[in-house]
Amino acid sequence: MTRAVLRQIHHKSPPDGGGPYADQWHRFPATSGRIARIIENLGFSVDITEEVERGLAEPGGCRLLIVNIGNPADPRPSELIEAARSGIEDHLASGGALLGVHSSAPR
Repeated sequence: MTRAVLRQIHHKSPPDGGGPYADQWHRFPATSGRIARIIENLGFSVDITEEVERGLAEPGGCRLLIVNIGNPADPRPSELIEAARSGIEDHLASGGALLGVHSSAPR
């Protein structure tokens, strides 16, 4: 029984593919998979994407947005960051929830 769609965002970790939000210490795909299984066992469906900035800018109709990414080593383009910020703010304003996992949690 699907009670809600939860969207989870992660980025591939080296050597799986790397990218701006990956780091050498965290296996984001593995931890995202574990989180997804826990949530699915509670009766929710989970959509996992590796398109970090697009996923944040356009979270869709999910009830819970889960972010499991690292801190980029190099600054990201300001237009991508602003689009992500806007998407998160819209998601929260519409009653959605946000979960930042481990290194994704704000300091």
